[in-house]
Amino acid sequence: MQVYHQTGKLSKLLENETEVPTALVHIWEAFFLLSARREYDSMNGDVKPINFREIKAFVDVYQPLTAREVKFLLLMDSVYLEIYNGSGTTTNSD
Repeated sequence: MQVYHQTGKLSKLLENETEVPTALVHIWEAFFLLSARREYDSMNGDVKPINFREIKAFVDVYQPLTAREVKFLLLMDSVYLEIYNGSGTTTNSD
């Protein structure tokens, strides 16, 4: 919904919004914290992917994430970038 509030674009994936399962709340929280710190491309205004340095810093400071949870976080980021940038950019910079 953050993308919707920023851009007015609503993904088809979010049209039938549901609650986040309790077991995944910590991944959503990680995504929102990391997303708030993401960089923007000053040339075209696109948001950049969450990079591995930021994920590592998050894990070191806040909470450990399994490899599977990091993959899920990166998948969430890919969807966010596709919606926000409209380009389907999925490469994470580092």
